[in-house]
This record gives sequence, structure tokens and C-alpha cells, in this order.
Amino acid sequence: MKLFFMAVPAIAFLLIAGTPAASLAGDYEDGEKAWEAGNDAEAVRLYIRAAERGSAEAQASLGAIYYRGRRAKKDFSASAYWYEKAAAQGNPVSQYILASMYFAGKGVAQDYKEAARWVLAAAKLGLADAQFEIGRTLREGRGVPHDMDAANKWFRLAAAQGHVRAKKIVAALGPKPKDAAGTRNRYSLIDTLRNNAASGSLTSQISLGYRYQDGRGVRKDLSKAAKWFRMAAEQGNAEAQYRYGLLIKTGDGVRQNHGAAAKWFRLAAEQGVVGAQVNLALNYFTGKGVAKDPVVAYKWISVAGGLGFERLQESRILIAPDLSGAQIVEAEKLANAWLARHKNRKK
Repeated sequence: MKLFFMAVPAIAFLLIAGTPAASLAGDYEDGEKAWEAGNDAEAVRLYIRAAERGSAEAQASLGAIYYRGRRAKKDFSASAYWYEKAAAQGNPVSQYILASMYFAGKGVAQDYKEAARWVLAAAKLGLADAQFEIGRTLREGRGVPHDMDAANKWFRLAAAQGHVRAKKIVAALGPKPKDAAGTRNRYSLIDTLRNNAASGSLTSQISLGYRYQDGRGVRKDLSKAAKWFRMAAEQGNAEAQYRYGLLIKTGDGVRQNHGAAAKWFRLAAEQGVVGAQVNLALNYFTGKGVAKDPVVAYKWISVAGGLGFERLQESRILIAPDLSGAQIVEAEKLANAWLARHKNRKK
């Protein structure tokens, strides 16, 4: 999948250790202002900066820009990339649109199972269109086993929110039979996320991590953010590994431990998370949490640069004085070998 990255200042690897939520919001809000003013290039630049730092709103905005081709070249691959980023953070509209892209094979390889997974995630978060669509998906058996009872359940939920097509289907179904107790279980969005996360839902775990980190819909609680990011990280999610590593590095919500942070950064770095690669380079450059190794630091900065952050290549001048010519050659070989193994992650 084609990736889009912003330029990063040469000393960014010394500064990117953690990005305050206010900075993310500021970039996104400034991007909104630039967009409304018709300054498209500046808006996209600010959206990308906020998106790469984890703003789900900015990621969703970029998904829409590249999907519609409004004031930017239409690029479904880029759109799917950004929608998936936002979807992984629990943005239901992004989950729904991403599902439609998987159903149609637009910007991604057609995959009904993946489509069903994302539309179900959006439906569970209360999006009426997604509830209707998962009802159709279950009725038709697209990517999931045929299940009319489950389909009708989702049609009723969508109809209760006023979805016109769902209301027509429900009208034909007749009254809903009550359960043995004659009651319905109602859960708030956060309750639903907690229940799903506790049952192993990766999407819900990540969504809760961000919500507790930012105080969105819940009281800000970094210890709970760390808990949910850790659970998602242990399932192998690269973004969660990176976010959990940042919390451990700064000691926010968990005991500070540079060695453990480096471990999580390494796992995320190997999966192509540029922020993790930068932080891991910093660990090796300073010797925090790992044995100091400027060769490995140089390698990871070079890898991050090779993934699209070209100006990070300039950061190598801060490391180069600690290396001999032979060591620089060795570090570049290591970086090129990594990039060769991960060609699909390049721009």
C-alpha cells in the first residue's frame, strides 16, 4: 500500500519521543482552518503531521480527501491507508467506509471477511448505516456465516435510529419477540468497548487506549490507557506497541523503564512504525535501556528516512561523528537490508 509521509526536521529524532495531545489537536484544527480558507497544500501538510502523530480526526480527513479527490488527486490506496489508521482507533465512520472499500476492492484487495470485520466494528459503536450493512452482510453470508437471527437484530437496531431502509425491513418482520425476562440489555458506547476489549477485541482495546489517554468520553487516566495499549500490544498491534512504549519511556501511567520501552519500540519498528524507529534509534544513540550502539542508531534513522521521512536522513550527521567509515557502511547495509525485506512499506 502506498504510504504518505510528511517531512521531519533533522533533529526530530531527538524530539519525537512524545507528542502532547494539545499539539495533535492544534495541527488538526489549524489544518481545518487552512482547508476552509482554500489553502489546500498547507491543510494537507498539517493533517498529515497530526495524522502521523496519531490524530484519528486527521487520519479520517485524509482518507476523505484522497477518496473523493476533492482538491487533491484521487488515490484510493492512500485513502484506505488513512481510513484504516483512523478505524484502528475506533472511528466508526472510518471503519464503515473502510469496510465498503474492502467489499468493493477499492484501494485494497477485495476481502469480504475483512469488510465484515470492519463493518461489524462500526455497527457495535452504534453507526446506523453500519448496523444496516452488517445486517445485509449476515443475511447474504458475505464474509460471515449466513445468520438471519443476527441479521434481523442489526436491522432492528438500525431502524431504531431511523435508518429508512432498515425500517422497511423491520416493518415486514413484524413485532420483535421478547426474551425470557422481557428486557433488553443496553450498554453505553464505553461499556460496549470495555466488554469487547475484555473479550480480546483489538480494535476496542486500541480505542480505549486512546480514549483514556486523551480523555475522550471518559476521565483521562493514563494507567488505564497503558493497560489497554498493553493488551493490544501483546496481540502484536504495531501502533499499540509504539504507544505503550511511549508511556513506559515517560513513566506516564506506568513505571518508567527504558529497557522495556526499547523492547516495545523494537517490535513496532520492525513492523514499520516510523516513530518507533526514531525512538529506538534514540535509545541506541544515548544508551538508555540498551547497550549504546551508534551503528544500530544510524541504521534505524536510515530506515525511517527510507520509509519516506527523507529529512531524517540529515539526522545521521549527529550520529556520524561517533562512527568510523567502515561502521557507517555497515549501518547503511543493515538499513538497506531491512528496507529490501519490507519493500511494500516504502513510499
